Amino acid sequence: MPPRMTATAWAQGAKNALICGVGLLIVWLPLAVVLWLISGQGILESFGLAWALLSGLIFLVFLGTWLYGRNTGGRVLLDCGPHPTKTLFLINASLFLIMGLTSGLATSFFGIAGPVFGVSFAAYWLIMATGRLQVRESGMWLYWSLLRWGKIGSYRWVTDSTLLVRANGTLSPLFQGALPVPPEHQQAVEEFLAEHCPAQAKA
Repeated sequence: MPPRMTATAWAQGAKNALICGVGLLIVWLPLAVVLWLISGQGILESFGLAWALLSGLIFLVFLGTWLYGRNTGGRVLLDCGPHPTKTLFLINASLFLIMGLTSGLATSFFGIAGPVFGVSFAAYWLIMATGRLQVRESGMWLYWSLLRWGKIGSYRWVTDSTLLVRANGTLSPLFQGALPVPPEHQQAVEEFLAEHCPAQAKA
């Protein structure tokens, strides 16, 4: 049975996206102003250049994290299937690719930002679309990144078969992962969590 997107995962995903969006704005706007002051370009061109730099950097960090996790995660112990919104991710990849390939033909204030953003995020969505939820020797592979056992700060289950996971770190109070786990794999995932990080379980 294909995995389904739960209400908890939708809600938490929207919250995480909002936090990321606000954080991106906080970085993008000052960067654009700095580029405007030091480059002598127009303000709109500076905003476009800042967006290109940020989107390119974000993708490089994402790609590096993805490659590192895939190479250090170890053997797959349990495969819980693809992301429930895999089809949506593939549609996003196609749309961003089209945008990236065609935006260079149009004149806009984004300038080079259009092609950079479109092509890089097409690859980003494609990676997300091919991701799978897995338990590996070194930790949990969360579709496109590895959460090592020692990095799990806390976890708990919600009644709709969603695993809520919070990682250790400075930003951990802001972010929480919501993973829809197919009911047939829930017991096995719980056993792995209980074995590797029993103290992190929350009622």
